[in-house]
Amino acid sequence: MAFNFKITTTKQAAQHQGIKVCVYGGAGAGKTRLCATCTPEDHSKTLIISAESGLLSLRGVEIPVVQVSKFAELEEVYQFLKAGEHRFEWVCLDSISEIAEQCLKHYKELHGDGANGWAIYGSLFSEMDSILKRFRDLPMNVYMSAKMERDKSDDGTLLYLPMMPGNKLTAQLPFLFDEMFCLHSFSETTDDGVVIHRRFQTFRDLKYECKDRSGALDPWEDASLSHIANKINSHLEG
Repeated sequence: MAFNFKITTTKQAAQHQGIKVCVYGGAGAGKTRLCATCTPEDHSKTLIISAESGLLSLRGVEIPVVQVSKFAELEEVYQFLKAGEHRFEWVCLDSISEIAEQCLKHYKELHGDGANGWAIYGSLFSEMDSILKRFRDLPMNVYMSAKMERDKSDDGTLLYLPMMPGNKLTAQLPFLFDEMFCLHSFSETTDDGVVIHRRFQTFRDLKYECKDRSGALDPWEDASLSHIANKINSHLEG
């Protein structure tokens, strides 16, 4: 009997699919600037899908960008990338928090003012879960940025999480990615003036929801996506 499936290895599958990263952080932390670190030697190999009007931090570099304000536009970009006839090695969704807000607005208008909240947020979860999984599963490196929100646990501990509308969507997000980091920025005064440092937190603690499924990263890493990709790929090849 002939079968259609193909047996490969986890190492081969991981290398083929690319690096999947979600980074969240506060306003001004540098989430959008991270797009310039994907392919720093050739920015033409990175594509930004922007749902925000916050590209000013990238004014010094020329990176291909598609600005989307409708789901039809987002779907068109996805189909283009899925076809594979392009030069891009990375796609960056900036940000999924804003895309989710647009989705929520769409379903509120669709269902009307008198709609049940469960119907609206149920539709939101189904739509966003599909969008995130389809872009994540593209055979290329994927970076998704998210805003950060603060919440309190039952014992009063302050928690920092990716900001998404709807508790169910927020809870689902960490399960969708191999890598989820919080972006921290801090300043240092030197003889040359004030220097801004940025670091990825890759481990989960009592305040931040983070993860590194690769096992290749240190608890704190330089905030460079090319650095992260190189380190993970070297680990897979070793």
